[in-house]
Amino acid sequence: TSSTSSTGGAGVSLTVSGGTATKLAYTSAPSTGTAGTAFSVTVQSQDTYGNAANLASATTITLSKATGGGTLSGTLTGSIGSGANSVTISTPVYSKSDTMTLTATASGGVTLTAVTSGNIVFSPGTATKLAYTTVPSTGTAGTAFSVTVQSQDANGNPANPTSSTTITLSKGSGGGTLSGTLTGSIGTGANSVTISTPVYSKSDILTLTATATAGMTSLTAVTSGNITFSAGVATQTQVETAADGSGTVSGTANVTSGSSITVYAITRDANGNFVGN
Repeated sequence: TSSTSSTGGAGVSLTVSGGTATKLAYTSAPSTGTAGTAFSVTVQSQDTYGNAANLASATTITLSKATGGGTLSGTLTGSIGSGANSVTISTPVYSKSDTMTLTATASGGVTLTAVTSGNIVFSPGTATKLAYTTVPSTGTAGTAFSVTVQSQDANGNPANPTSSTTITLSKGSGGGTLSGTLTGSIGTGANSVTISTPVYSKSDILTLTATATAGMTSLTAVTSGNITFSAGVATQTQVETAADGSGTVSGTANVTSGSSITVYAITRDANGNFVGN
């Protein structure tokens, strides 16, 4: 739209306003962010040439994730009012430390072409907890196994602790003894540690707890799921009173002629776990 005016032929003023709104555009959108922390975008209605163009009726603007592996939450809608041309949406939150693109779509008012942002690169939030990234579901009593423990933010993204942090393994549940190497350190600038030689003694079910015991001790501990241990290799044979290994060792017995006793040759591993008969 244009208008002209002149005064005594000496001068001409020209006023140009935007055309009809046809599309949306971001006038502010971040290029980086922090997972789990709110960010802000401003969306504008524009004419074909990219000029700000007021809307004839109030129109709802909705944000949605175009690409990215995380979840978009928080406040995802706002409204461009009648006679206005922009809205700032101040508290969307994205959950994952990866790259997201964000689409703004108009609904419930003027029909406008949607817009998708450029890449927004999200870094992890502050480390708050521990998690296992590798942990076995089975093992052999008396044989070393391995776990990897990671420091993560509240959304499960790998997050470096604020200082070198000692991780200590302990038995959550189980009837045996946990020994071997039970500590490791997540160094400054890192977010995980592999502890390679814990050993569990019993053929039963163990759960394993990892705790931050020095450094960033505020990290929430984690306990594994069930790890089922089988007996090790047979190293000894005993005469016992039950075929399934639940009996006792049979001592010297006097057997009267014509009578009998029943005993079993039971094999056990080095930790005394039942192997067979």
